[in-house]
Amino acid sequence: MRTFIRLTAALSALPMTMASLALFALMVLTFSDVIMRSVFNAPIEAATELIRIGIALIVFSALPVLSAREGHIAADLLDHPFEKWGVQRWRDGLITLACGAMLWFPAGRVVDL
Repeated sequence: MRTFIRLTAALSALPMTMASLALFALMVLTFSDVIMRSVFNAPIEAATELIRIGIALIVFSALPVLSAREGHIAADLLDHPFEKWGVQRWRDGLITLACGAMLWFPAGRVVDL
């Protein structure tokens, strides 16, 4: 079991590294575009499209890892009643299934496009 945990931890580093590199590339692209636009009056033509692709890459590579680590922002307003009734696992399972169902259509559209 420990080998599986180490393997998943190592595999989760890949999308996070990819997101970090994409963020760095976006910073360099934005800086270069501003300098080129301001100093040389020659903006980078495809900057808008590259920024959109980079943001999508960051979101869709980092979000699954953060969700698996439960690193997302959460409001715990109803945690006490669920703990009192002992149904935290049921709640978490239903929320995970609902999120997966809600993302099924957008994921299908991305695959089609």
